[in-house]
Amino acid sequence: MKMRSALMVAVYRKQLKLSSSARTRHSAGEIVNYIAVDAYRMGEFPWWFHRTWTSALQLVLSIGVLFCVVGNGSLPGLVPLLICGLLNVPFAKIMQKCQSQFMIAQDERLRSTSEILNSMKIIKLQSWEEKFKNLVESLRDKEFVWLSKAQILKATNSFLYWMSPTVISAVVFLGCAVTGSAPLNAETIFTVIATLKNMGEPVRMIPEALSIMIQVKVSFDRLN
Repeated sequence: MKMRSALMVAVYRKQLKLSSSARTRHSAGEIVNYIAVDAYRMGEFPWWFHRTWTSALQLVLSIGVLFCVVGNGSLPGLVPLLICGLLNVPFAKIMQKCQSQFMIAQDERLRSTSEILNSMKIIKLQSWEEKFKNLVESLRDKEFVWLSKAQILKATNSFLYWMSPTVISAVVFLGCAVTGSAPLNAETIFTVIATLKNMGEPVRMIPEALSIMIQVKVSFDRLN
């Protein structure tokens, strides 16, 4: 909260010191966007940062417990986890591009909306309402395209991670049956299921944390 408030104050003070040429590059709509969106995301960064490393630590400890219980039978279960981790790299790059383009499109829409509202008397006098309405709708459509792409990528990433505990458990039990590293009795099965359930929360938090970190990176670049 303090970090978000400090950023809002810093953006507001910087806006007061802008020169005339700088004001043409940063409209009132963009300044509002910096305060309402970018400062808010930066303020959420500390919580998500600590949430990310604690989730990663919990995931590593769960993998260690799983290896101690079933031995080499747990190694096949690391394959789908590794695949999901590698898929994060292209997902992160594409999502960052979509998020950056979305914020640029949002700035353009807010700038145009602000200019239209400031010139409403002239627009009404000249009967240009329909023309500027179409302009705002086209900018909104452009913004929606990038937003939908980012949300589709986020949903796909979340789906992969939500499915991973089920896939990992099936592969681990199959590995135990093939290698015979641990007996598939009630004790082993319940321990493996409990450990995988423990892995479920950090695995599901990782894509959300990754998405937030990408948004924070984009907001940091914009504010910087």
